Amino acid sequence: MSTLIGIAYSQYEDAIPVLRGINSMRRNVPDATIVFAVDEHAPHPPNYGQDAIIRIKGFGVGRARNALAWYAYSHKYDCLILSDAHVFFTSDLSRLCDKPFVQPMIVP
Repeated sequence: MSTLIGIAYSQYEDAIPVLRGINSMRRNVPDATIVFAVDEHAPHPPNYGQDAIIRIKGFGVGRARNALAWYAYSHKYDCLILSDAHVFFTSDLSRLCDKPFVQPMIVP
């Protein structure tokens, strides 16, 4: 199962919590791809170990999450986990993707 962890990244995030969060994601969901959604006018984020950065027009968490959902859909990921950069994973959340109640329908 291919898993994407999508993060609406803010340029105001503190580096230490972001590094801890990304490291916990890598440790607990090692095969996941981590993608930051960043608004088009924000400076380029530092390399925290993310796999990709997508730029979005405008700003806001909702717009970033929509862009991440479209990215996951268009790249044929089986599962999308939306998270904040500073969230600390303590277990493999990709197991949630097997549950029918967390399967949204994406309509292109």
